[in-house]
Amino acid sequence: MWKSLKKYNAALLHKGAISEGAMRYHEMRVIADPWMLLMGAMVGCGLGLELLLGPNAHVRTAIVVLIGFPSLLGMLHATCTYLFGAIRADIRRRRSR
Repeated sequence: MWKSLKKYNAALLHKGAISEGAMRYHEMRVIADPWMLLMGAMVGCGLGLELLLGPNAHVRTAIVVLIGFPSLLGMLHATCTYLFGAIRADIRRRRSR
């Protein structure tokens, strides 16, 4: 697991380092999309279980804790790592001029 996380971080840092200013918004959306799909799955699970079980606060809380919170943390981690790589590359480019 740690090896794949290191590869994921390295890929995000590399994407950030080679990105240019105008394309960063599009690339940020591409990076955040897989995590947003998990948010959609959370909403779908919530609606499906509401139809099956009726209104139940415990079920909603469990869904948010099990799906929503990890996907929010993953999206935050991915976007911050990408932006860290981009900002670091911009600083290096400015210093080299």
